[in-house]
Formats: sequence, C-alpha cells, structure tokens
Amino acid sequence: MLRESGSFRGPKAVQFVFDGDLVDDDVFSVRIERGGDSIYLPIGNRFIDEPRVLEASHAVARK
Repeated sequence: MLRESGSFRGPKAVQFVFDGDLVDDDVFSVRIERGGDSIYLPIGNRFIDEPRVLEASHAVARK
C-alpha cells in the first residue's frame, strides 16, 4: 500500500512501531503475542533489501 501511494515519491523514511519482537531467522519476521499465542508476521519480503538488525529492537531496510 505504501509503495502504491503517490505521496511516497522520491527518498522518504517510514518508521513502523509495534509491540512485538524482531525475529531474524530464515524469514525475517515480527513476533506478536495475541491472547497468549505467538503470531509471526513475515515482513522481510516486503522490502527491496532484507531488513538488517541494528539492535535487538531496531532494524532498517529499503522499501
């Protein structure tokens, strides 16, 4: 959706804040707990480059 938006032409930065953990495994994912269960959201394939973890709670990637 962000990629298709006309307002994101040219160099921009977008920050996503979530209540979960980054999981840098075979597939880069975000682990979120809902109702006591862990849900893994694969997000690594949403970017041009694989997200790169800078700290345990901070990763960067190109859109």
